Amino acid sequence: MEKQNKNTNFLLTIGLLGHGYTIYDDFISQQVIRRLRELGAKVVTPDILPEATIEEHARQLPKRMFWSLGKKILGGAFHYFNSHQVDGIVHLACFGCGPDSLVAELVEIEAYRRKNLPFMLLTVDEHTGEAGMITRLEAFVDMILRRRKQALAGIGV
Repeated sequence: MEKQNKNTNFLLTIGLLGHGYTIYDDFISQQVIRRLRELGAKVVTPDILPEATIEEHARQLPKRMFWSLGKKILGGAFHYFNSHQVDGIVHLACFGCGPDSLVAELVEIEAYRRKNLPFMLLTVDEHTGEAGMITRLEAFVDMILRRRKQALAGIGV
């Protein structure tokens, strides 16, 4: 596994989707931001995007998203799908049912439809363990770096 240099030269950029109360809480998120940074990733979230950007990209849906936090996740996801600013997207969700499951499904469908950007949905609950989270994040970053090397070598991905 390639590691990040001590300076700010990141190997890749990962878009991290999820509710702020999830992704910024070290206990709930299993320190996902720190772990991605340790793997050499710059982490960006929809929180850094202007509200107008979120609104513009959320309008890509055929129907208006009523939940403001869901709209932020969807608008951020669509922005990252279109912008080529990230090498992959991780969506951290806490709930496998309710509105968040719908938002997660919409993002996942769009990721599958596009097939141009690696995507991983992580659902955390009371059974989520640290080792499983670390393994999934490491595998995701490894896959992105392997795809990049293959693309540079002209090998089909």
